[in-house]
Amino acid sequence: MVQATNVIPLTEFKRNTAQVREQMEASHQPFVLTVDGRAAMVVMDPHTYQRMAELAEKAEVQQAIRDGLADVDAGRTRSWEEFEREMRSRYKLPPQP
Repeated sequence: MVQATNVIPLTEFKRNTAQVREQMEASHQPFVLTVDGRAAMVVMDPHTYQRMAELAEKAEVQQAIRDGLADVDAGRTRSWEEFEREMRSRYKLPPQP
């Protein structure tokens, strides 16, 4: 979660880049940079970015599994044979021997 203390104007970030970078590296917390009082961008250290990316990927996989299980429960599935026939027809592939 972004803390209120981690919201700073872009101009302050430009003036104190080294200090802000040290704080990010120590806390692993992102900083929200503002322009005219509105959030303009978020900066974070590589460790935090990597962790966020991994969590997002994990969440996407979990959602795909939930969606697939919901499809099975709702009967929105087909057999391998039906799928194979459709793909062979769609891509004009010869029948399997």
